[in-house]
Amino acid sequence: MSTVAPNLSEDEKLSPLSAEITQTRFSMLRRAPGLLLIAIAVADMLRVASTDLYGHIRFGQMFLNQGHLLPVNPFGYSAPGYRWLHHEWLSQTVFAWVYSVGGVIGLKTLKFACSAGAITFLAMSTAETGATISEQFPVILAIAIALSPTIQFRPQMFDFAAFAALLALLARDCYRRSSRMWLAVPLFALWSNLHGAFVIGLAAMGAYAGAAGLEDFVKGSGLTRGLKLSALVVVCGAASLLNPIGIEEWKTILVTLRTPVTSKVMADFAPLLSRLPHGVPDIIEVYATLALLTILACATLVLMKPYAGDLALVAVAALTSAAAFAAIRNVGFAMLAVAPLVARRIAILRVDHGHSREVSDRGSKWIIEASFSVVLLAGTGIFSARLPVGFGSPRGALAFMDAHAMTGNILNDFKWGQALIWFVGDRDRIFLDGRFDLAYPVDVISDYMHFQDGDDDALRVLNSYPHDYVLISAALPGYRFMIGQPGWVLVYQDSDASLFARADSTAAKIPGAPIEEPAPSHDFP
Repeated sequence: MSTVAPNLSEDEKLSPLSAEITQTRFSMLRRAPGLLLIAIAVADMLRVASTDLYGHIRFGQMFLNQGHLLPVNPFGYSAPGYRWLHHEWLSQTVFAWVYSVGGVIGLKTLKFACSAGAITFLAMSTAETGATISEQFPVILAIAIALSPTIQFRPQMFDFAAFAALLALLARDCYRRSSRMWLAVPLFALWSNLHGAFVIGLAAMGAYAGAAGLEDFVKGSGLTRGLKLSALVVVCGAASLLNPIGIEEWKTILVTLRTPVTSKVMADFAPLLSRLPHGVPDIIEVYATLALLTILACATLVLMKPYAGDLALVAVAALTSAAAFAAIRNVGFAMLAVAPLVARRIAILRVDHGHSREVSDRGSKWIIEASFSVVLLAGTGIFSARLPVGFGSPRGALAFMDAHAMTGNILNDFKWGQALIWFVGDRDRIFLDGRFDLAYPVDVISDYMHFQDGDDDALRVLNSYPHDYVLISAALPGYRFMIGQPGWVLVYQDSDASLFARADSTAAKIPGAPIEEPAPSHDFP
């Protein structure tokens, strides 16, 4: 607990009870580390790798082995020699190095470190609000639950730790006007090498600077603070160019924003409202519902107490919430941004109703809470070398191809693309993978959509490229389209993947085809 100078809002000036929340700071990191560990364990409890993890590690291995980034995509036959934008090269290098040293448990440890960073920095943000430990913990725990499906084995897990660190700086500047904001400069220099989503952090800083400057101007405090913060945003933007690819980092962002079919292929680019349940909900629909309810709860509290000395943070939450509604992959940023606003208003509502402050030291309980968090981590498999992979697996089909010396160009289900890169290496070429518009032109992506959907252009796509095989999930319309093609034969099938070969190929004459096998395990690698 520490005493700070008051930063009274208009609402607090009207209520003497509310004023006291600005005078005392309760830090979970110091006073309730056991509870903080529980929240970290909850944020880290879900561990499912996407098939893109195969590619992230492989690409990082290539950089470590060759010492430079490849300018073109060497894995696809759909657009030979097409450029390759490397906006997450450092994340991939970290993945590759950690995997080489610690294997699957090393990857889990890395994910835990990112979860711990995000929740710890979040706790630093809520500590600035004047909320007590008993008020902060439920908020942080709710955000940890909302973040858990998002913090997975992808470069995005670094985004949430970085954004939470930025938010901690902004919260301290907002509530105490005493922050080492210059730390944002090295933060952006690092973040821009990890993943292109640093641009959301930069936009959040811009929103904060603009709102803070406007608020000061309206209050008659001048423009000095707003101009200083705006200059810092410019410097942070310049710091994002401190990487091996320079301006290519920003080109990556522009390419992604301009690609018209992104939300149709990439599920996490879908709008938030489109992922709400329409029947029995899956985990993503539950996640979307929780996120929507959290945003609405924050908006309600802000409307109840609009003046709480943090309008600049309200602007950040509004921006990130809008980004979440535009694409579900941005929900994690919104969840982090709303937490200090919610904690602040819960504290104000408490003291406005005359309830006393929390002053007791509860640190003696932290050993019990820490022990519980370790049990939770163990129960959810952090110490296990097993890591399940989502989206099914093409491993059975690839083993069949290996057994029969089948090589060539594979028109593949795009979500398996990076797994194919991992397993087949330089032996075969693929049509598309999860790098999407960063390594393939828009017309190739559009053609894949036609084929996947089995629409009127699917036959054109099948005939326009030098495919040797088609590897697709039976759940896609493109599978039903392939069944009706006289020039192609189904040669292998399991519950995950179906493999087609040209009717005039040696593979089509394998005895007993189509071979039906049980699907292999979905564990990485």
